[in-house]
Amino acid sequence: MQNLKMNLFQKIDPKDLEKINGVKFTFREIDILAFMFHGKSTKKTASLLSISPRTVENHVRNIMVKVECNSREAIIDFIEKSKEVYVLKKYYSNLRIESAFKECLREISLLMEKKALKCKIETIGNEFWGHTLESYLKLAGVNILKGKEQKSKTLGAFKTEEASIDYVLCPLTSLEAGEISLIKEKFGCYFQQTSPSFPPLIFLIQNKELNNFSSHLILKDNKNVIMVDFQENDYFSFFELLKKMLAPLSLEKIILKFLKKCEELKLTLETDSLPNTLAASSPALKQISQNVDVNDHKKLRYYLIRGLAFSLVGSLILFLGLYQPTNVKLSSKNIIRSDLPIPAETILLPRPQILAQIQEKLSKKQGIQVIALVGIGGAGKTTIARQYARLQKTNVIWEINADTKESLINSFENLVYALCKTKEEKKILRDLQEIKNPQEREEKIVLLLKDKLKAISEWLLIYDNVEKFTDIQRYFPYDPISWGMGKVIITSRDNNIENNSYVSHAIQVKELSIKY
Repeated sequence: MQNLKMNLFQKIDPKDLEKINGVKFTFREIDILAFMFHGKSTKKTASLLSISPRTVENHVRNIMVKVECNSREAIIDFIEKSKEVYVLKKYYSNLRIESAFKECLREISLLMEKKALKCKIETIGNEFWGHTLESYLKLAGVNILKGKEQKSKTLGAFKTEEASIDYVLCPLTSLEAGEISLIKEKFGCYFQQTSPSFPPLIFLIQNKELNNFSSHLILKDNKNVIMVDFQENDYFSFFELLKKMLAPLSLEKIILKFLKKCEELKLTLETDSLPNTLAASSPALKQISQNVDVNDHKKLRYYLIRGLAFSLVGSLILFLGLYQPTNVKLSSKNIIRSDLPIPAETILLPRPQILAQIQEKLSKKQGIQVIALVGIGGAGKTTIARQYARLQKTNVIWEINADTKESLINSFENLVYALCKTKEEKKILRDLQEIKNPQEREEKIVLLLKDKLKAISEWLLIYDNVEKFTDIQRYFPYDPISWGMGKVIITSRDNNIENNSYVSHAIQVKELSIKY
């Protein structure tokens, strides 16, 4: 346990990551970047950070503005190119460990049932402590009463005031002569009587100061005064404190659970590969690089060459099956598109026939063209839609997550944000997002989206995973006067969707197969 304590709980200060690639971020944005870089979804990130998904999305949009990009994929590229990438990985590990620790504290609060402890935190002199101690104790089910420092306090007054309190905590970072004098003055009642009827007084002090503390304050045979070796950045210190405060309860199972989770996270971090460009950035990273097996590099080169060959062949098939050379080229730097991830070329099964069908059905230049890709789950509808979208030169290409109404509106907000170019326009959107009435907020965001799309010559929207058309009808671009000119691809399992008057054509996507 001691080795784990030494090697794992050295926290990384977010200030070390305040700038990434020269761009300054807030502490919360650094948290979001860490989770985003490790592939965590908005919902998972929100859960681990105990904030709402909407708050996560707002931070992501602010990050996009700072990085000057329009997709999560571009943000990850930005991080990968930075010299701070390894520190961010370590910081991510810290965040996951802290999340696991908080979960353990919540479990401890459940063990306490309805008997919540009342605890008062008293400080000495100008001693400053952040909110960490207080927030962690609250998670563990301890009610905190904040104390006001006084230069003197009579024995009777102290007894009366503290009568309903279970514990008094006094955190200390140092023990200079002045602090010792204040301790004697403030808590003299604890040292004047052998068995005072006061709540137990717990001094939180670093181990190096314990001897100094004992030599100046006689604590022998005084069970009402407890000393705990405590460091604010060490989770085990909190566990030791809770053991003292919750003596009747056994916390060992919860602590062992926490240790196991930490070991798993530590192992995951250690097995992560590091980019070669980082290996020279510090002596520690150089050592890691030297320990990599030469055979691993040979295998990596083999798979890279093989993957490149497959990629070229797959791209050639799509190129010959669909387009003339003049149509393949993307338009410009001003292209706006959401993340459109597809499987690696080595495992991607090209379907040029279906892509050619989509191109044919969406080839008209008038109004709004709509097609639906229909098939069972896992047939590859979304991948086909993204493949088609990636090859278009349209300036605006965006995927709308139609899983739920909330995800659909979030996708709309992300698109509007990407379309807003000036600070004034972005401020208008932020003001709309602050509207408390959900229906009013939703309507105004949709109106703003319509105005933005109308100003664009042509756009392509993918409504992904539509269960029933009625779920998206209110948010569907059917009127070119209101929405402008564009194309829409719907992916759905609903075979009846083609019977809707807004859908021009439906293409059946059969189950994914090598022989397809």
